[in-house]
Amino acid sequence: MSNNANKIGVRYLTVTAMLSAVAYVLMFIDFPIPFLIPSFIQMDISELPALIGSFSMGPMCGVLICLVKN
Repeated sequence: MSNNANKIGVRYLTVTAMLSAVAYVLMFIDFPIPFLIPSFIQMDISELPALIGSFSMGPMCGVLICLVKN
């Protein structure tokens, strides 16, 4: 029974680490939003991995992804 629980913990840890790495890389990519919005407003897509992690593995995973990213 503990072997199965250990695999689940390792899976959560690895997915959290991979999503944190993707969020860290995406943090450096930002671009202005075109159309009628002022040019100083930037689109930040680095929160998407945290949202994906939160919805798929729970809010604690999303918080950890944001902490590692920042």
